[in-house]
Amino acid sequence: MAKPAGVPKVDRRTVDLSAYPDLVVVYLGMRVNAFAGLKRLLGLGPQIADSVKARPDGLLLHEDIIFLLVSSAPRYAAVLARF
Repeated sequence: MAKPAGVPKVDRRTVDLSAYPDLVVVYLGMRVNAFAGLKRLLGLGPQIADSVKARPDGLLLHEDIIFLLVSSAPRYAAVLARF
């Protein structure tokens, strides 16, 4: 099957994480259906940022991932090391 014109080639990569059996990835999401939900979401942003700045034990990485067009559920990703 031919690839449609203008579609870039996908470069997929995988990582072997078998050396890290206690690694945990947590995705938290919030669906915004109304203006009040958007206000709440914007209010949570600084609180989450403050938590990340505190660098709690076990937090290896934090990324803000926002899906606006595909879904209305922004998600926060945290990679944790389980102790």
